[in-house]
Amino acid sequence: MASEHEPIIAKLREDLLALNARAGAIQDRADRENRDLDVSEEVEVDSIFAEFKRVESEIDRRTRLAG
Repeated sequence: MASEHEPIIAKLREDLLALNARAGAIQDRADRENRDLDVSEEVEVDSIFAEFKRVESEIDRRTRLAG
């Protein structure tokens, strides 16, 4: 049964890395321009963080089911 979840968990972990990279790129751009995030960037980063949290929860759930 664990083998059924492992590829999905691996994909979800890749998704976390991609989400982190997206948020980091937004912050890096603002940092390079020596400014705070603007409102639209804050909204986007908050949305990315919410998705990150959702994916983490899914990984946790699938890990528990696999265990």
